[in-house]
Amino acid sequence: MLKRYDLGHRWKQAKDGTFEKGVVLDKQPPQILFIERCISLLRPGGRMGIVLPETIFGMPKYRYVVDYIRRQGRIKAVVTLPEDTFQPETHAKCCVVIFIKFEKGEVFESIDPYPIFMCETKWCGHDSRGNPTIKIDERGEQVLMDDIPTVAAEYKRLMSE
Repeated sequence: MLKRYDLGHRWKQAKDGTFEKGVVLDKQPPQILFIERCISLLRPGGRMGIVLPETIFGMPKYRYVVDYIRRQGRIKAVVTLPEDTFQPETHAKCCVVIFIKFEKGEVFESIDPYPIFMCETKWCGHDSRGNPTIKIDERGEQVLMDDIPTVAAEYKRLMSE
């Protein structure tokens, strides 16, 4: 099954910084293969929002995955989520990636540099046990601590400039 996926192979970084596909792996985490499959299902110019483990963007062993994503289209945004976001079910620290697949004939080497919106959210509205995170504002009213809803407006403001 792994031979059907580019990301089911071992990738080696060449001296010029590019990655070369090698032999088929014995195993691969399913979330890595999921990325390739999601991209393959997009039509040219198609958009995708995907939640991925943050380790894919932070660990050197996954640089080839980030390179693969970049060579398939434009990463428009990477928004890190608080560790409590999916708790109490899982402890995985995740991020949301917004991606646009290249149009037909468009390739990584031919595109100009472009901005990528990067944001770190601190609050998701609940703690690790699922209890609401509430603070009292200056008027004495309870306010839910959740900055995730503000991200879309900030993205729109910054990326339209």
